[in-house]
Parts: sequence; structure tokens; C-alpha cells
Amino acid sequence: MKPHPMSSPRGVRAALAAATLGAAVLVGHAPGQVAFQHEIIDAQQSGDCKGIGDFDGDGLVDVVQGGAQLVLYIWPTWSQVLVDVAHQEFTTDMAVGDVDGDGDVDLVIPDGNSGENLLWYENPRPGGSALDGSAWVRHAIGAQGGWVHDVVTGDLDGDGRLDVVGRKGTTAIYSQHTPGVFTHTVLTAASTQGEGTDVGDIDGDGDLDLAFNAYWVEQTSTGWAKHAVASGWPTQVGVTLADLQLDGRTDVLLSPAEAVGQLAWYEAADPVHGPWTEHVIDGNVTGIHTFKTADIDLDGRLDVVTAEMFGDVVVHYNQGDGLAWTHQLVGTGGSHNLRLGDLAGDGDTDIVGANFIGNAPLETWENGVDPSGRAVDLGHALAGSLGSPSLTATSFQPGDEVAYTVAGALPNAPAVFVFGLQKIDVPFHGGLFVPDTTLLVPQVVGSHGAFGLTLGWPAGMPFGFTLTAQVWVKDAGAPLGFSSTNAVDCTVF
Repeated sequence: MKPHPMSSPRGVRAALAAATLGAAVLVGHAPGQVAFQHEIIDAQQSGDCKGIGDFDGDGLVDVVQGGAQLVLYIWPTWSQVLVDVAHQEFTTDMAVGDVDGDGDVDLVIPDGNSGENLLWYENPRPGGSALDGSAWVRHAIGAQGGWVHDVVTGDLDGDGRLDVVGRKGTTAIYSQHTPGVFTHTVLTAASTQGEGTDVGDIDGDGDLDLAFNAYWVEQTSTGWAKHAVASGWPTQVGVTLADLQLDGRTDVLLSPAEAVGQLAWYEAADPVHGPWTEHVIDGNVTGIHTFKTADIDLDGRLDVVTAEMFGDVVVHYNQGDGLAWTHQLVGTGGSHNLRLGDLAGDGDTDIVGANFIGNAPLETWENGVDPSGRAVDLGHALAGSLGSPSLTATSFQPGDEVAYTVAGALPNAPAVFVFGLQKIDVPFHGGLFVPDTTLLVPQVVGSHGAFGLTLGWPAGMPFGFTLTAQVWVKDAGAPLGFSSTNAVDCTVF
């Protein structure tokens, strides 16, 4: 086999160093804070509705955004799957959850300001593929009237099925009987004014309650009862429920959604009768529509992540029992309806956000810099004389080396390593040719059916960069003269 001009170590390094799948920037941080990698998912699109979930079932969390369109962004390359085009506009909030109880995650989202405008989209899995956007089925939940502002889900009636709450003017509970039948009930205990909704067990009695703008509504055996949390708050607020002190009690976090004010949390030993004690996290914030809690720095305490619509994205680090806080500026472009989740599957929590519709981009802040890399087995081996040869890859870090090892191949046979910046998945000689041919490295199988290849992994590789590898072996015992290993992805995390 003629040597490929890129088969030299220098050529390999040049090819890899020139490959960029997307720009990533390391966010500055002080000692004791987390380093974040900032990455643009979609520079052109934004939308009011954001969500995260493992839509394709590969064990890694993906992103979804709704505005003019409803689009999935599949980790790690952020390939786009168009689920639907809005009849009017997807706004203003959405939820991700298993509506039909079939083990995959579906989407709950509003579209427009009239008719049956609260919807759920059924994931084609487990029988089909979530990557087939046309296979997602649109179902009506009910008519909310106006633009549905807050959407939360939970099993409110304890029957094992996911119910939906929507808010705009009135607050409505949509109780699920079957995935196709929901009963609409107006929650008269909730004010007709304001925004901000969350669901959780506030009084610790084992059922779910609802929190709104500075008050909460208790689920009782006879109905719903309204209880105050704090006074002096505007009607438009962000609301999050969390146990900040890890004492087994649910706390209420509030922020102004459209005005200047403070980010604060409230605790009560007796949530029904009070009093609720106020603790200020940040005394000067503006327009924090949605914020979330998670242990960002992995110190065992819940932190708070906020985004002002026209200002800063900030991590507020809990320094102990929610009574002392430090703050890290993560971004300055503003965001709306941010979401948190472990995108890379590396055990920490990342940030996803975009501003409201018409204000791109959609972006992530990846928690930490995990230099160990990741090798993912994609399958698609093609058996030859000795069965299916296998390809494995070691963990790697930028500036170091990654070692590929082949085993179970026909001894002393010509072979070629194929590396690609994209996956083409083309049928070839009875198998599947997975990577494109960005780089070809001819080899000869060793006398024991094994051989390897070590590549330098240049320093400064872009965050999220993926290289796909597969090995093809000349083998007369294979169906059409060639066997192949499985394909392997190596990605910079």
C-alpha cells in the first residue's frame, strides 16, 4: 500500500492542529472557583424555551431550544435535529420529562397565544430514533389562553403519571389520565397576576406543592391553600425551590424577573404558619428570569447560577449553610431561561443558556477542564477470518499522546487507520465505513493479529473537538475481502 502523504508524525500533528470544530474560550476564575469553557452551540438562533435531556439515549445530555423552531442539539458536536416549526411561536418556558412513561424524555412546550397552545412532543424512542425530527409527534395538552409563561411538571396527584402546570393570567393544572387525555383545572388559590413558578414538597408531607411570586400553595386533602412567604416583591419574579442548607426542609429562592432588586432565599421551620426568614445572596441584580441550583464546585453544598437578561451570568458559591456567598462572573451577554446539567457525563454541572428569541447565540459554559479525554466505542466492526477485530483508544490530554490498539485482526495483513473529522457512515465491502478520510495511515498487522498507533495530541485543541477512528484490514476470509474494527470517537473535554 502506498504511504499516505499525511502518515508522518509531523503530518498527523499538522492535520489535527488545523482541525477546529468550534471555538471555545476558557473563562477566567479566581482561586477556589471553577474554570469554565465557553462554547457557542448555535451562533444564529435563540429562543425563549430551553431544556436539557438525553434525547437520543446515548447516556449524554443534549440541549433543546424553542423559538421560531423547536430544535435538538446533540452532544458533543451539536448537530441539529429539527423537531417542528412553530405554528406561531414557542414561548415562554418549557419542561423536559417522560410524559408517556415509556422510559425516554419528551418535551412540554407552549406554542402561540390561542387554541390548544400547551403541547407535548413525543420522543420516537424507544422504538424509533430521536434524531429523526419528523418522527416526533405533536400532542395537545390543553388551551391556556394568552402566551403560557411558566411550565412545570410533576406527579401532583400521586397516580404515577406526569402532570403539567401552566401559568399566564390564571394558573392551570393539567392532570394526566392518559398521555392523550388531560383534565384542565384552574388553580383559584393562585393569583391571576404575576410570573414565576416551581414545584416541590414545601411542607414535607410527601406530596407536591407549588411556589409562585413570594407565596406558595399547599396541596391538602380538600384542595389548595395559599400561604405567604415574603412581602414587598414585584409580581414578576423568578422562583426556585431547593434545600440550600441540606437540612431536609425546602427553601424558597426569589429574584426580580423584570426589575432591579435582590436575589434572596427564605427558610421556615413551619412553612404553613411561618415566619419565613430572609437571607440575601446578592443585593443588586436585574431581570433574572430563571435561575437554578446545583453543586457547581463539588464541595457538597448547593450553589446558585443566575443570568440577567441584559447583564451577567454569575455563579454564586455557597460558603456554608447559605449564609455566606462568593460570586464568579461567567458571562456578560445575558441569558434567559438558563438550564443546568452534566453535558459531558464527567460528573460535574454545566450551564446552558441563550437570551430570548431574536437574541442569539445559544451557548454553554462547560464546568471545569477535564484533560483526561474520552474514548467512545461506536461499534460497526466487520468480521473477517478470525472474527471481528477490535479497536481501543487510551484516554488522552491535549499536548500528550493517544494510543490506539488493534486486536483480533488477520496476522501480517495490510491495514489502514482511517481518521475523520466527521462521520459519514457509508456502506463499504459489507460493513460500514464510519469516519471520513481526513487522514489515512497505512499499517501492517503484527504476527499475533495485534498492532498499534500512537498520535501526538496537540496542545490547545478546541474544547469539544472529536476525532473518529476505524481500521480496515485486507482479509480474504471477510465477506468482500476486507474486515474492519469498530469505530472509536476521541473527544476533548
